[in-house]
Parts: sequence; C-alpha cells; structure tokens
Amino acid sequence: MSTIKDVARLAGVSLGTVSNYLNHPQSVSPATSRAIEAAILETHYRPNALGKSLRTGRGTDVGVVLPDLEDPYHVALLSGINAYFRTTDCTVSIAPSAGDPQGEARAVSRMAQRGLRGLVILPCRPEGLCAGETFPIVEVDRRSGLPGRGFVTFDHRETYFQAASRFLAQGCRRLVLLTGPLDFTGELAARDGFTVALDEAGVPEEGRSLLTCPPTRADAFRAATGIISRLDPQAVVCTSQT
Repeated sequence: MSTIKDVARLAGVSLGTVSNYLNHPQSVSPATSRAIEAAILETHYRPNALGKSLRTGRGTDVGVVLPDLEDPYHVALLSGINAYFRTTDCTVSIAPSAGDPQGEARAVSRMAQRGLRGLVILPCRPEGLCAGETFPIVEVDRRSGLPGRGFVTFDHRETYFQAASRFLAQGCRRLVLLTGPLDFTGELAARDGFTVALDEAGVPEEGRSLLTCPPTRADAFRAATGIISRLDPQAVVCTSQT
C-alpha cells in the first residue's frame, strides 16, 4: 500500500507540500498541484480518512438528522443535501429522530463520536439541540435561536396564505389548519399566513378552526380524524404531509 512518502518522492516535493495539497489545496501552486496529482494517480495513494479524523477531531461525515424519512418534504431535503455533497469528499450520514428529543440527542451523539465535519438538523424541539458546538450546525425550518447556527427555510407565511386563498377561491368557507406546536417558528408563520387569507376574505370565526398537535404521526392522525368527525370541514390544510 502506497504512503504519502511515496507520493512526495515521486512528485519531487516535501511531505509538508503533499499535506498542504491534501488539506489546503489553495496554498499549493498549480504546477506543484499537477505533479502531486499525477503522483497520487500513479501510486494509487488514498488518504486515511479515519486517521485524519482522529488527529484533527473532524471527520468526513456530514450528519443529517430529520424527524422521519417518509415525509416527502424530508425526502426532498435529503435528496438536495446528497446532491450537493456528492461533489465533495464528505459522506452524508443519516439518522431519523422520530420526533423524539432523546432519540435526536442519541443520534447526534453517535455521529459526533465519529468526528463530524458538520450537522444539518430539523430540530424536534423549539429550543434546539446543544451539541457542544464543536462543528458547524445548520438548522432547517425550525430556528432555535442558539448562537452560531446556520438556518435555512422557505416562506411559511406566504405558502399557507396561498394555500388558504386557493381553497377560498374554490368557494370553501369552512377551513381547518392543523399545525405542530406554535413554539416552532415555521408553524407560527404558517398560522399567520392562513389567518390573514381568511381575514381578507371575510371568513367569520365559526368558519375557521386553527388546531395544533404534537409533531408525531400518531398524534396528527388522531387530530385529523377528530377534525373530520367533529367539524365537517370543506378543506383541511396541514403543515406536514405525514
């Protein structure tokens, strides 16, 4: 098995230069980079990712923690994340939290022990998950407010304003919105957009129901069943597809 010494000897450079090429390629001149790349190809050298992880405390895994892997929205998120990291040296490591804070914490802990490059998480609790901040963390949809976190989302308010408006345009006047806990920023924004659409259309209070339930599939199923049997709605809008 070839080593970094073999690459350096064949390329005619020092071990430090090869190390810079592998870890900070922008610091190596184009001509030297081409020589090292040719030596790597000829020797079939492969960097030891595990060894590097143990030395630096940073692995090549990017952790992704989502509530479940059956919700079409979560599947789309995962597809986009995979598509991006496919062009890098990172490996995507996936774990479902099932909406359980303890399960979420265990999943992140297991990933962190292997040395994470970073973490993408759709938190299952409003206050977020404190993971020690030893690697970059990006929160999706649910902003915890913890310092140093990246955050990405879509416009929940406009999305649910448009959803309600479409049903109203079809003549519906008994509408229900079912959300998760309003401690989540996205759920609150969805409720706001839905309510504004009904207000602008002049829908009276008795023609609208704004309901919440815990963010699990079983709770949502019970809530939806109760809505249909008790309220006889013309349309039900939910903030999750599962």
